Amino acid sequence: MIKTLKHPCFLLVAVAASLAGCGSSDNPASASGAASPNAISEPMPVSTPAPATVEVVSRERVLRAMRCQIVLSQSIGVAMANADTGLPPDLVSRLKVSAVARWQDFTEAHAEAAGVQASDRAEIVVQSNSLSSTDEDRQRTIDIVRDCLDSQP
Repeated sequence: MIKTLKHPCFLLVAVAASLAGCGSSDNPASASGAASPNAISEPMPVSTPAPATVEVVSRERVLRAMRCQIVLSQSIGVAMANADTGLPPDLVSRLKVSAVARWQDFTEAHAEAAGVQASDRAEIVVQSNSLSSTDEDRQRTIDIVRDCLDSQP
């Protein structure tokens, strides 16, 4: 437990992993235990595009989306733990779970077609957690967060 506290990266990985699983329609645990009769007779419209309408996206673009999802999730996890994110106040105020959800939706929609594997995600997580605490690394993280918040997937 003491090692975990010395290395907050582990907390960030746990938060990122838990957020990465959120919103999956394949997860039966997220479904409610009892369905109302109206829910059965009136199906909810599905907002995900049909596979035939998904545009072809480059592998690099999907990896960038994945990096945004992971780095934003880590930053939000740190902020939710009331810890110093190391980000400027303007970026901290813009950190929202909805930003992570946009990047996650994009990644899920395009990862398979772009050939992105789970091992690619694991590599990005390791890279994001293995940064030292140098000024250059902090600035790189700030730049990634700013880019991810300023752009849309």
